[in-house]
Amino acid sequence: MYVRSSVLNKILLMIPAILITLWVLLPIYWMIVASLVPEVQISRLNLFPRLDQLSLQNYVELLTPGDIIQVKSRGLQKYLWNSVVIASFVTLLSLIA
Repeated sequence: MYVRSSVLNKILLMIPAILITLWVLLPIYWMIVASLVPEVQISRLNLFPRLDQLSLQNYVELLTPGDIIQVKSRGLQKYLWNSVVIASFVTLLSLIA
């Protein structure tokens, strides 16, 4: 009887742990999937898209040098600069404190 209740307790403890893990990992999964589909399909994106819908074209467009107009229109430079400013500020605050 003791062995059965021990197994049941472990199972009951694992269920919330699995749910919390899924809750934490779902936004990361969604971000990766959304980056792999074309922009026109993002608004109607399923949680599990078909493999033929996935493409690395967004990464190719983003990382291809020479087309600065397209990169500026997406705001990548602004976002990278904001990240540098915030990271520098936080680092400076950490060194001071």
